[in-house]
Amino acid sequence: MNPATQTLLISIAGLLSTSLAGGAGLYFVARGRNASLRQHLYQEQLRLVVRIIRIIGKIRTYAPMVLDSSGPHHERALDDLGVKLRQLSETTDAAAALLPTELYVEVSRLTRVVTDFLVDHDEARDVSWFPAKLAGHSAKTALLARALLGVDELSTESAALFTRKATLANVANLEPDAIAAKAKADIEKRPSNDR
Repeated sequence: MNPATQTLLISIAGLLSTSLAGGAGLYFVARGRNASLRQHLYQEQLRLVVRIIRIIGKIRTYAPMVLDSSGPHHERALDDLGVKLRQLSETTDAAAALLPTELYVEVSRLTRVVTDFLVDHDEARDVSWFPAKLAGHSAKTALLARALLGVDELSTESAALFTRKATLANVANLEPDAIAAKAKADIEKRPSNDR
C-alpha cells in the first residue's frame, strides 16, 4: 500500500474515532442535564406535595370547629380556614406548573370544595355536605401524591433492606380495636406500681 494511502486511511480513522468520542460525550452531557432536570423537578414536586398535604391536614383540623357554630373556637377556626384556603390556592397555582395533570386537577377540585364551603357557610346555606366531600377529595389527593412520588415502590425497596413485605402486610391487617384491646389488657396485667 502506498504511504500516502496509509496516511489518508489513518487520518480518516482518527477523524472517525474523534467524531464518535465527541458524539458520545455530547450524548452523555445531554443525558446528565436531563437527569439533573428530572431530579430537580422531583425535588420541587416533593416539596409542593408535602406542603399541599400539610395544608389539607390543617383544613381537616379546622373544619369541625367551623361546623360547630356555637363552639368556642368557631370564629378563630373560620379565620384560620380562610388563611389555609389562600395557601391552598397559591399551591394550586404552583401545581399547574409542577404536578402531573391528574394530581393538579384533584388539587384544584379540593380547592373548589373548600371555597364552596366557605361561600355556603358565609351565606348561611347547608354545609353538611362538606366533611364527606373534604374526606373524599383529601384521600384522592393523597393517593395521587403517593403514586406520583413512588412512595410504595420506594418503601418496598427500603423495607426489603430490613424486613419482608409479608411482615408489613401482617401488621397492616391488624385491626386497630384489637391492638387497643391488647394494650389495655397488657396494662391491666402489670402491677399497679408499674403503671
